[in-house]
Formats: sequence, C-alpha cells, structure tokens
Amino acid sequence: MIARIFSDLGLDMGHHVTANTSEDKRIRTFAKDADLGGFESYCRDRDALADTWAFKVPAFRTRINEFSSVMRNPRFVITFRDILAVTVRNQIAIGVEFMDALRQAAKGYSTLVEQVSKVNCPILLISYEKSLQYPRETVSAIAEFCGVKLTTEEVIRLAERNIINGDPRYHGGQQ
Repeated sequence: MIARIFSDLGLDMGHHVTANTSEDKRIRTFAKDADLGGFESYCRDRDALADTWAFKVPAFRTRINEFSSVMRNPRFVITFRDILAVTVRNQIAIGVEFMDALRQAAKGYSTLVEQVSKVNCPILLISYEKSLQYPRETVSAIAEFCGVKLTTEEVIRLAERNIINGDPRYHGGQQ
C-alpha cells in the first residue's frame, strides 16, 4: 500500500522490486546479511540517479538506526498492523501455533518500537487499519511528509487506487 503510494507520488522505487510485494530485493539482502557497506554503495548509486527515492523492506526495521547513518537525508514511513492480524498472517504463512505467532509478533513490535524510539531523522508512523478507515487522510499525510503537493482530486485518486483492504495486487507476507 505505502510502496504503491510512493510510486504514484513519483518517487523512484528502484529496479530491483518484487512484483507481488514491491520489496527492494537488494536492500532486503543487505538488511538480512547486515551488509552495511553494500547498502551504502547501493545508496550512493541510487542517490546519483534520483534526488528523492524510496524503498519497501520490512526486514530493514531491525537495521533502521545502523543503516540510516549511511543514507542521505533519510526519512522513514513505518506501517503498523494490528498485532492479531500479524499473528494470524504469520500463523498461516509459516505454520506456527497461534500463541507462538502472537509472541513472535509482540517481540517484533517491541524491537521495532526500540528502533523507532532511537531514530534521529523524520519518521511517519502509519496504522494500516486506520489507513483503511481514512484513506484520503493517509495519502495526504504521506504526500506532505514526502514534500509532494497534491490536489484534492489527486488525493482521492491515489487513495482509491492504493488503499484497498485485501488488495489482490499484494500476494506477499507481513507488511
């Protein structure tokens, strides 16, 4: 949802994006491998191509503070899902017992909150469920945070196009 909004706002999402989840495969690998040098080099390459660019990588959430130190003017939009929605999704996706999935989700959110509390750059926190209730306000907040001016008609179009509960264009894991 957020990645599609970024793209519709005209932000460069890169050339290594997965079709179903809009994740940047290269950044996902750098985050999972804790490859700060590779990430920094990739950032310099992206900086040379665009003044402003964006990416979606849920695995990056454990590297926010470490990796943001090598980014040019980083800003983060972080989506929070209802913890039970995350639990049920993980239970189905990886076959974990419900209480174990709930513990994993709580631990993941605890780690994310720790990371977010230490961020020394602008950050916008988005509730997925509130976005479904208030799609226009969500699009407006994201556009404003990214420094993009939109008309009322553009806000409505982007909200209708991108904020869809159970969006069939998304076939990935936890967002």
